[in-house]
Amino acid sequence: MTNTTSKILQRIRKNVKTLRKKAKLTQVQLAFRADLSPDYIPKLEQGKNFPSIAALCKLADVLKIDPHEFLKP
Repeated sequence: MTNTTSKILQRIRKNVKTLRKKAKLTQVQLAFRADLSPDYIPKLEQGKNFPSIAALCKLADVLKIDPHEFLKP
């Protein structure tokens, strides 16, 4: 994994967690509403999952944001 890829993934993980908490959702609630497995969000936030574009779009829909918000510093 390149340094750039690592930085992007770190930013996505941080933003998913921040936006999830802002929406007052648990990890399991967010996963359920996005039609993802219950362990998906915990693994994503821990850096154990590499999110697909489809998964990010599902999460963005639930969080009512544009997917590009996950990439903001």
